[in-house]
Amino acid sequence: WNTKDAFIGKLVDEVKDATDSSKSSSPVEPSIRWNAFLAAPLLPKPIQEAKFSGNEQAGNNTDRLGMCVDAFPHHTVIDSVGKFVL
Repeated sequence: WNTKDAFIGKLVDEVKDATDSSKSSSPVEPSIRWNAFLAAPLLPKPIQEAKFSGNEQAGNNTDRLGMCVDAFPHHTVIDSVGKFVL
């Protein structure tokens, strides 16, 4: 886990609703959606990465860690009624 020197930051000004009806009828998405964020330093190179699922299909892992990784996006889709797909 990359926790050394990681920190939680908080924006000085709150993120406001970006809809400005005086300029446009369509909402503008803010570049940051929440007032708090997590920042962690980049991991040193080279690093061994593991890929658990594809870009266009769900994971189908057989080891214990892979099955846990598969379960998280599955339940995210179910719990959000399809609104969020990871």
